[in-house]
Amino acid sequence: MTVRVGINGFGRMGRLVVRALRHQPDLQLVHVNELTGGLATAAHLLEFDTVHGRFPGSVGIEGERLVLDGAPVTFTDHATPEGIAWQELGVQVVIEATGAFKTAQALTPHLEGGAAAVVVACPVKSDGVLNVVTGPGGVVGEAIGRHPDIDCVAFTGSTEVGRRFLTYSAETNLKRVLLELGGKSPQIVFADAADVENVAANVALAIFWNMGENCSAGSRLVVHRSRKDELLEALQAELRNWPVGDPLEPATRIGALISRSHMETVLRYVGVGRDEGARVVTGGEQILPETGGYFVPPTIFDGVSNDMRIAREEIFGPVLSVIEFESEAEAVAIANDTPYGLAASLYTENLNVAHRVARELKAGVVGVNAYSEGDMTTPFGGYKLSGFGGHDKSVHAHDQYTETQAIWIQLRAGA
Repeated sequence: MTVRVGINGFGRMGRLVVRALRHQPDLQLVHVNELTGGLATAAHLLEFDTVHGRFPGSVGIEGERLVLDGAPVTFTDHATPEGIAWQELGVQVVIEATGAFKTAQALTPHLEGGAAAVVVACPVKSDGVLNVVTGPGGVVGEAIGRHPDIDCVAFTGSTEVGRRFLTYSAETNLKRVLLELGGKSPQIVFADAADVENVAANVALAIFWNMGENCSAGSRLVVHRSRKDELLEALQAELRNWPVGDPLEPATRIGALISRSHMETVLRYVGVGRDEGARVVTGGEQILPETGGYFVPPTIFDGVSNDMRIAREEIFGPVLSVIEFESEAEAVAIANDTPYGLAASLYTENLNVAHRVARELKAGVVGVNAYSEGDMTTPFGGYKLSGFGGHDKSVHAHDQYTETQAIWIQLRAGA
């Protein structure tokens, strides 16, 4: 089986994963690059779960050697499923619960073809404890959602499909459903924000990382009217640092979208934005069609009002909507005027404004003067249509996979 590995700055854990893979007799490691951090992220998450998770288990590190102790785990070589999977599976492994990982249907061919299978360290002692399930969501996903012997489903994906899992649970065994769904996250830039180039770099990272295929993407730029033109100019300059192309090239920052159908969806939204009266500042068309890839460059809309579809519906692509405001109250009102509530960020030099606005934002994760989803030590989850039922990462993630039980024992006197 051929393995392609991506590592990106996760130091010792990433190196240990690669070393361990090189010593697996059934695997051939053909390429190591620094484009994606999914595998190293997975190992880092597992390390945190075993060290801080309050449950027995070992990540399998001995000196500078990563011990592969137990059953193999298969992941796809797409930018985020490895990390997302281990946000959930790491906890399940540590608490010794039987679990399964089902991929999105678009990723299934990669698993079935064996192009990106990898064994990751886990303290699983028995076959069948950790499983990978593939297949169409309408069949396999529903079967999982309705199965009476499954106690909990953790779903990361669209709000539409998340609703279905709630229905499946309600109509069957009332299994616990943990939902991490979509978002339309605001990035608020106040008039006093310093270092416009740094703000532009963070804004670009928030929306264009992973081609905008990210639930917490900062797809609404809510900027003070006095700073908008300056920031748009800085953003266009920043985009010179975001070349589009082959994702296996080290210089590439924007790769192809996941499928042709999704690219067509993104481009339809671009058309909707134009029809609604917004102005395309940059991007807005498919590029590099001769490669056969589904490439859409960073796209910025100016003149957007918060009632437009491109400002309200999750596009899940590299499309940024720019919305102006005048006052702090108006900025908060625009930011919160969304059915989602996953993430937000704000830029200001006023510490009082930072604290006050961060508390008022209806979002599960708020970054101040930076775009951040936190790390594995902090909980990640949202409000409203962005999901509920638990949080990924941190020690808080363990509680959602366990049950609380009180046991009272009557002791006999003198016994």
